[in-house]
Amino acid sequence: MKSAVRTIGQKYLSPGETLLHGDYYPGSWMTVGDQFYVIDPEFGFVGFAEFDLGVMVAHLIMATMEVEKLDLVSQL
Repeated sequence: MKSAVRTIGQKYLSPGETLLHGDYYPGSWMTVGDQFYVIDPEFGFVGFAEFDLGVMVAHLIMATMEVEKLDLVSQL
């Protein structure tokens, strides 16, 4: 497990090559008619594309979680 955590940590801290939004979640999405926009790029940086995907998935999971479970997480 330590080896896996170390490998993931090294990848997270290593330089990626993709321009990322940095805060990619539904609050940064906007639609006007049939057009889709991603707004609020102030947290943008260059890294791995998986970062934005992970942020989005985490937000979507937390949005559907029961409040009691979120309270347990905040106590960790």
